[in-house]
Amino acid sequence: MWEQIYSSPCNRYDTSQYTQEQLVSLVRDALNAQWKVVFTTFADDEKPEWQMSNGQVLCGSHCYVVIKEVQGENAFKLYNPWGLKSENEREIPFTDLRGSIDRIYIH
Repeated sequence: MWEQIYSSPCNRYDTSQYTQEQLVSLVRDALNAQWKVVFTTFADDEKPEWQMSNGQVLCGSHCYVVIKEVQGENAFKLYNPWGLKSENEREIPFTDLRGSIDRIYIH
């Protein structure tokens, strides 16, 4: 995906290979360096949505742009470029990263 958009490769991280703390640090560092971060959710035909601990829902087999860290909330704010206007933004708690997010792409 990144190669087509930016004509250069990106770094891909499989969330199952990292602890929650490592993932948070990885994303936080990338955002602080003003890199672009994208989360992809797990693809599961039997579970098209992933409900997070804060009650918000992510679409399965989908991409979300990480906008920023939500200070004091232990969460990242996500943007869904394909969603309806009222549903474009979500917050994903750090504790839900490994259960909802399959891969992280950083460019």
